[in-house]
Amino acid sequence: MDRAKSHTHRATPAARKPPRFVLAAAVLLPCLAAADTPANLRTNASPAKPARRLVLECERDLVAAKRLIPSLEHLPPDARRFRKLEFTRTPQGPLFLDLYLLASALGRLPLMVWIHGGGWHTSPTARDDYLPGRMVGRGYALASIDYRDSKTARFPAQVQDCKAAVRWLRAHAEQYGIDPERVGVWGISAGGHLAAFLGLSGGEKEFEGDGGNAEFSSRVRAACDFCGPTDLFQLEAPETTNALAALRQMAEDFVGGKLEDRRDVVAKVNPATHVDPGDPPLLILHGDADPLIALKQSELLYQALKDAGVEVTLGVAKGGSHLFVGPEIDRTVDAFFDRHLKVRRPARRQRRRQPVRVRQPAC
Repeated sequence: MDRAKSHTHRATPAARKPPRFVLAAAVLLPCLAAADTPANLRTNASPAKPARRLVLECERDLVAAKRLIPSLEHLPPDARRFRKLEFTRTPQGPLFLDLYLLASALGRLPLMVWIHGGGWHTSPTARDDYLPGRMVGRGYALASIDYRDSKTARFPAQVQDCKAAVRWLRAHAEQYGIDPERVGVWGISAGGHLAAFLGLSGGEKEFEGDGGNAEFSSRVRAACDFCGPTDLFQLEAPETTNALAALRQMAEDFVGGKLEDRRDVVAKVNPATHVDPGDPPLLILHGDADPLIALKQSELLYQALKDAGVEVTLGVAKGGSHLFVGPEIDRTVDAFFDRHLKVRRPARRQRRRQPVRVRQPAC
């Protein structure tokens, strides 16, 4: 399969990616992958980036865990809310995103794009589900995005929608005080799959779609995948056969038919298919007691990234179910995105910056 990846935030003609069976050669020659990439945008130069596997503690106390579940309630009091911003129109209808910003922000903010889960299905309230509102208080712009339901549009529609949202946000970066150079993506479950896919398929024309703002890139600098599926042929449900049947049905809705009859599509769906040494860093978190998506799914992706020399961390939440929370989980996510999206302030004294004035969108 021939693919092209662009490495800048404006869409440019890109070099043809080598087929999968010569991927090992690309690992040995990373200088070729980086030759046409501006130095300030390179995400993975030689030598190979580190791969780490961690064991993380998650909150076991139900009362404490409930307080930590991500939600809109964790937005800071002075957060500005821009709800239901249309970012593209599809044959199935318009798609929207919600954007949250600190009113007192100084300068351009790094952007965190949140992708909801739900088996590649959606609902009127999906953009609010498990929204990590606390990230706004930590100095990020936070966008929660829609994508088309797999019951009405099969893969790669959902990927194309997510990429269209990233391009729209870059196109409107000046209006909302966003730094278009510092964009990360984070998702849970099916949203975790889409987040990993965005991170590993930057610039692949097949998955860009025609959702507008084609002059802007959909590439991201860092991606975080919470318990997302990867290889649909290796789905396992540890507890019940009913869960496995439900998983297979969601997967079949996503690819548009029986998995055995859509092998070429299933291969494309797997984020590991799109790994190359120039990919941005990935953080994968998964509970070792997940009753829906087995830990093996994340382990497969971790190994593919490690083999390709991409920076990757797999955090295994000890005793974690399909949803898991805890202070150590938050610290791990915060450290990852801060390291890749936040700019260190120079040691020299700087002139005080004025808060960014956000222009209201036209009605």
